[in-house]
Amino acid sequence: MPRTNADIQITHHLPSDDHLRQAVNVYYLAFAQKMHHLEFFPRSVEQAQRVLGQVFLPESGFFALYQGEVVGVVGMRRRHHGRFLNFTWPILRAEFGLWGGAWRSAWQSITHFRRPAHDDEIRIEGVAVAERLRGQGVGSLLMNAVCDHARSHGCRTIVLEVVNTNPRAQELYERLGFVITKSEWYGPITARAGFTGATYMRKTLEPSR
Repeated sequence: MPRTNADIQITHHLPSDDHLRQAVNVYYLAFAQKMHHLEFFPRSVEQAQRVLGQVFLPESGFFALYQGEVVGVVGMRRRHHGRFLNFTWPILRAEFGLWGGAWRSAWQSITHFRRPAHDDEIRIEGVAVAERLRGQGVGSLLMNAVCDHARSHGCRTIVLEVVNTNPRAQELYERLGFVITKSEWYGPITARAGFTGATYMRKTLEPSR
């Protein structure tokens, strides 16, 4: 386990294909249930990870490395910029066929209509930390990197949503200065994906000095 935060390196890019595979694995393990039952409905673990490896946009994320291995991922989105997981039609068609790709593409458009409302807003699309390093400050380092990135690009707010089955994540965001803006109840609609509601949160950034 890392002794201090200095043992964790935060980077804006993935140094190699092996690091990409590690990042995919960390992200998949954190969101597997949601991916299989709500996001893009892969037919197997292997297919899910293969698709993720194609749709990751590292420039829209930050990655935590410990002893040279990816142990944390945060994806983000700005207005007029691509999503962290960029599900393009060619990728979906190649993986799922014409019909399977078509309805998954339509589903992506429906379920991801939420975009940053303003040019100076960043939306967090997902935070994942390797299970063995949870509670070691990795999530805080990733979120602080997003805040620094936002300030350097003239962004004033960061928004995110956290599901009601992940109270530890909500506690982390509250410690980092995020405040609740609203909560929604989905009930059985999202139950198979591992949650029945979500809380929406926002952080207003202080200008850089």
